[in-house]
Formats: sequence, C-alpha cells, structure tokens
Amino acid sequence: MALPSLKGKRWAQLVVVALAMAMVATVGLVALMPARAAFIAMDVAPGKYTGATTYVPGEFMEITITSTPGDMYNLRILNFVSGTPSATILNQTVGTSGVRTISWQVPATWPDNTTYRVELRYSSGGGLLDSYPFDIQQFALSVRTDRLAYLPGDNVTISWAAVLLQNGTPASNGIGVLEVYSTGGVNLLSVPQYNFSVAQGAYVFALSTALAPGLRANVFAWFNDTAGLRHDTAGTQFRVGDLGVTVLIPFPPTYAPGSIVTVSIQTRVTGVPGNPTEPNIPVGVNVTDLTSGNSVPAYSKTGLVTDASGFLTYVFQLAATPTTGSYEISATATAHGVLSATSSVAFTVQTTASLSVELTLDKMQYMSGDTLTATALVFATGAPTLTYTWTVRDFSGNILASKAGGSSKYTYAIPATYQGFLEVGVEVNNGNGTTAQAFAGTTVAFGYLALNLDKSEFNAGDTVTATFSLQSNVITNPTYYWQVTDAGGTMVASGSTTGLTATYTTPNPASAAYTFTVTASQNGRAVQAQASASQVGGYFLTIGLDRPNYMPGDTMTISYSIAKRGSSVLPAQYSFYISLYGVAFKHVTTTSQSGTLTLTVPSGAPTGDMLLSVYETNTGAAVQNVVHIGAVNPLLTEVAGIPLYDILLTLLVVVLLLAVILLWRRTGMGPGPRAPVAGRPTPPPPPPSGPTQPSAAGPMNVSCKHCGASIEITTSKRPIEVMCPSCGETQVVQ
Repeated sequence: MALPSLKGKRWAQLVVVALAMAMVATVGLVALMPARAAFIAMDVAPGKYTGATTYVPGEFMEITITSTPGDMYNLRILNFVSGTPSATILNQTVGTSGVRTISWQVPATWPDNTTYRVELRYSSGGGLLDSYPFDIQQFALSVRTDRLAYLPGDNVTISWAAVLLQNGTPASNGIGVLEVYSTGGVNLLSVPQYNFSVAQGAYVFALSTALAPGLRANVFAWFNDTAGLRHDTAGTQFRVGDLGVTVLIPFPPTYAPGSIVTVSIQTRVTGVPGNPTEPNIPVGVNVTDLTSGNSVPAYSKTGLVTDASGFLTYVFQLAATPTTGSYEISATATAHGVLSATSSVAFTVQTTASLSVELTLDKMQYMSGDTLTATALVFATGAPTLTYTWTVRDFSGNILASKAGGSSKYTYAIPATYQGFLEVGVEVNNGNGTTAQAFAGTTVAFGYLALNLDKSEFNAGDTVTATFSLQSNVITNPTYYWQVTDAGGTMVASGSTTGLTATYTTPNPASAAYTFTVTASQNGRAVQAQASASQVGGYFLTIGLDRPNYMPGDTMTISYSIAKRGSSVLPAQYSFYISLYGVAFKHVTTTSQSGTLTLTVPSGAPTGDMLLSVYETNTGAAVQNVVHIGAVNPLLTEVAGIPLYDILLTLLVVVLLLAVILLWRRTGMGPGPRAPVAGRPTPPPPPPSGPTQPSAAGPMNVSCKHCGASIEITTSKRPIEVMCPSCGETQVVQ
C-alpha cells in the first residue's frame, strides 16, 4: 500500500516542476517580445485630379499613419489580385506628433487597373493592420449618341472621346473598338465592329429599315494606348421607335372667311419614353371640305419637311367665300419609305359680326356721395343696333345697381354710406345675339385726408408741425384726433383739434423717427392718414481726382472723405466699391475715414466721358462723377473749375483794353482842338518876345502840357525830352 502512495507524490512533484518551467518560459517570451500600442488609423488623401480613389500615373499619393509615437510600420503597395507589380516602404516610424505622412509617387510603368491597394503592417511583423483599395487610370473614355431615339432607317451618329484625367486634353492615339448590339445580341452595324485609332471622333451608320420599332440598342466602346498600359471602356443606349405626327391649330377652331389659318405640325418617335421629336421628316398637308368630302387644293400642300427639331408651321388663307363650312386638316408624315403616320384636326368657317367693348370711368378714385360716370366704347362691324346692360357690384359680388337697355354712358350715385371696392360692368348686344363684355374697378372712401409735415428730417429738440386737410362729402365738420409714435411704436404725444395743425417738440435725445397719425372723424365715419419724420442722419462722401482726364492704362488716384450727419456714427471699417461703368471695377477695404483710392483704366478701354461711381457699403454713402478717358483739347482744360479757353479769352480782352487806353492817352486823351466859333473875333497873337536871354544856371521848372504838373529840369541842354512824374507823359522842351 505504501508504494503506490509514493509514486503519486512523485508524479505530482513532476507536474508542479513542469508548470513552473512553463510559466518561466512564458514570462521570458513576453519579456523578449516588444511592447505594441494599439494602432489607430491609416488615411489616404483622394486623388488630386479625381477627388476619389482613382489616381493618375505619376501623381503623388499622400498616406498618413496615426499611432503612438515610436511605432514602426511597413507599407506595401501592390495589385492584390496578381501580386505584381508591387512596391514597399519599410520602417516608417511615427514621430512625437503621433502622425507619420508618407508621399508615394504612382509609377508611370504600372498599368491601369482597379485592383490595387495599400497594405499596412508593423515593421516587427504580424498581420495586416489596414488596407486602402485604389485604381490607376490615365484617361477616361466617354461615348454618346446624337439622339436618344431613332426610327428604322435613321442615321445614328456615335461620338467618343478619351481625355486625360490630369488636364482634360485628348489622349494620344491608340487602338479602339466600337460595337452596337440590340438587347437580343443582334449586331446593328453593317460590319462586325468599327475600329478606330484617334482619341476622339465620331462614326455614322444607318439603322436597317427592317428593324422593328420598340428595339433597345446598346453601344459599347473600348480604347487602349499603343503600349497596352492604359485603357478604358464606355457604353450608352438608344431606342428605336415608331413614327408619329401631331397637328394643332389655335383654339377656338372657328374662323371668319378670309382668315389666316396657322397649322403647327410635329413629328415624333413614338413608343419610347418621352416621345422625342424626329427631325427632317417629309410631311404632306391635305385640307378636306367635310360637306362635300372633296380636297381643297388651294389649302393643301405637299413637299413640306420638319426642321432639325421636328417642327414645321404651315400657313394658308381662307377664301372670302363660302362664308360657312366645316373642314379637316390632315398631316401625313413618311420616313424612309417604310413608316407613315397621319393626324388631323377640324375647323369651321362662319361669318360672325365683330364686336368688342372698352369701359372707362371718369375718375380713378371716388368719395362716398360722388356720382360715378362710366362710358362704353364699342367697336363693331356694320351698323348694328346696340343695347347696353349695366351692373354695379361690391367686393363680394353683390349687385348694388343694374340697368338694362341703357346707353353708352351710365351714371351711378354712390351712397354716402358706402366705402370700399366697386366694379362696374357692361354687356353690349348687337341685336343678333352677339355680345361683348367689359369691366372696370375702382375704390370708394368716406374722404381723403392730406397730411404733411413741415420737416422730413429733424434735429433733437426741433418742433415738428403737421398740417392736414380733408376732402369729403360725408365728413363735413370733423374732429381731428392725432397722435405721435416713436420708432419703437410707443405713443409719445396725442390730442384732438378742430383746426388744421398739430405740433410736437422732439426731446433731446430723440428717437430715430416720429410718426404722426391723424384721424378725421364725425358721426361714426373716419378717415386716417400718416406721415413720418426721421432724425437727421446719414453720411456725406466727397471725392476728388488727381487729373481732369486719363488715358487707357493710366491709374486714377481718387481722394475721399466720409463725414457723418446728425446722430449717425462712423463705422470702424469702410468698404468701397469703385466702378468706371462698363470699363473697370475694384473693391477696397480700409479703416481710414479719409484717404486715397486707386483704379487702373484698362488698356484698350474706350475713350470719352464715362461715369465713375464710388460707393461705401457700411454707410451707404455714394457719389458719382463724370471722368474723361482719352486726350482732351488743351484749351478745354479747367483751372480751378474754369475752362482755360475762357481764362485766355478774358486775358486777351484785358490786354486789348489796356492797349486802347494807352494809345488814347498817347494821342492827347481825346479829340483834337475845336474849330473857332463863328462870329467870335480871333484873339490877337501875343506880343513878340524880347531878346532871348541865356538860361540861368541851375534847375528850372516847366508845366506838363497834359496834366499841368511841374516838371523840374536840371540841365541846360536843349532841346530835351522830359517825362512828367505825375502822369508819365513825355514832352519836348526847347
């Protein structure tokens, strides 16, 4: 019994030792394995030229890894179906920012395909952490038909274009194929397929006339480059339908003899969604007299063809006789000799008397108690015997008055108790059962109150006076109730008067605006009017130009200044829109209340006077000026706002005037000596002088012959010319 017990204890000891060794080994392995943080994300920026997961050969793909700083990763980019081609980017360490961005250029040697992807793994090994599928594509192929639906026998134009995704230009020439099949797999081309080599083009083929309408066709195309690396496919559909035609004439289909009939005809492809129009279809028009069953050749026409939109308009004139009848217009369209469609519409010819009426009122508005006068102006053929039926209705349609058998004029006494809308109507009968109607509306009030303020703008503390007057047949001795409300609608003053004025003195500070409401009232009747005044505000904008004119290509320098008005406040920023209408435009933002703005006149701008506008958006201030673009006559240049020509002309007049005055003074200041008066004896000559004495030494004085002033002479030289110091005239002294 002791032996088995010993064996059991040894076995248990062996198990304990084994477990301990396993635990140590496990701890050692854990210690040897590197610590890994949880992976967060791998993001790939969309393609630069597509905004999607498609990339152009040669462009850079931006790959971003977000993880714990210090983590290392390997990237592999490959065709995951075939495994090749492939590229690897190893040992990418995440920096302290926790983000690692890798830029990888898509190789130009990798072929177009949709089975590429980016794979991310830890550098130390392990399974796939994340992947990003993408496509490589150099160009995109598109294919289209010129129409959505066709008839059997029509020409179909198929166009294609292979354009580079990078810039939209056509791809290089290559190898392309175009196929057209019905949904049942029947080839609709006359050849097995159409081969082409250019990146863009068109192919025209004819549908068989034996095709059955209701067919759906599929167009398929592919295009490869010559190296076989680049390729794309594209497809579209079209329908084959039946021929249809529609005929329309204006409503109502009744014409007077000699009238013009306009027929609108349209050919369509029927049996397909939308029934699109079918162009260039021959159409024949036949007009039949339904009474006799015979065709009317004068109204019929063959050889018509619908336009490129499937429309045509046929116009003919009815004969003056017969004056009555019934007719049918039939349009028959044929296509390719195998399809035909007919549609028809009927009309009647009937002699009808022309009758129309216009209604006018003698006033636009009326007062209660007024008399309304309405006049009917009738236009009719022949000389009919006209009768008039008049009605007056209120807004609800209730008849307030009526008169049958009246004349072309009608008067209605508006009751003194009525106000609101009135409608006057007249029906004219020509005596043969033909009638015409006309209506006119107007408004009626108990009176009209005129209200005016002596100020539309006020400064705080100003007194605003309201004057009013009433025109009314009903309210003849009114009491005027008035009240004043501020900009917020609060009443600030009120009163009543039998006079015609009311005043209100605004406080200081004052509201932005005050509104006077005046009601004229008497015996339960009232008329009201309103008028408002605003506190002085706003802004003044002034501008100046550095030159009177500019040449194309010049830069205009515009000085500006903004000033506030009244209680307005200036903004912190100014936003200017400068416009030389039709030529140039500029937006400038500034914080300066005054300064300069510039605007360049474009080269090649037209010359002449143009409108310059400067507008500031925050204040609403604006100013406009006329600016001349191009050279100007120098004489038309302005100096201080006055044309140079006017200045020069004024100076010339002044110079001429001075010259005339100078000449006048030099010639004796007026006319010569007068002739002796007849009958008066001539005075005797002065007695002869004695012997000439030599001049005394020293100065001497003579009198000026012009003004009489004394002229001092300091020389004995004779003769001598001296000048008067007073008047400036010269004379000779012997």
